[in-house]
Amino acid sequence: MAVNYTRHAIELYRMSEAEIAAKFNRDLTRAVRFLPKRREAALQFVEMHKRHGEIVYHVLRLQLQQHVGRLLEGGLEESSMLAMVMGQRHLESS
Repeated sequence: MAVNYTRHAIELYRMSEAEIAAKFNRDLTRAVRFLPKRREAALQFVEMHKRHGEIVYHVLRLQLQQHVGRLLEGGLEESSMLAMVMGQRHLESS
């Protein structure tokens, strides 16, 4: 589950807001269908998801920088998120 979470967040980080809106158009439409200002609400959802991707990306980057020695020395458990990210397992499709 954590690997999928990371994969999704990095996908959001890499995508533009327009790409997020296009990819999740059906979900956004359902989420805002009963709101009075649907377009504005949909844009806020897209912005929120973009921020989520950016935050997760930056946290992972910071953690990788802080633990680079342990990563290089093999000092992390293989099942840790950082070890999985370092081994690019978050890029594999589940």
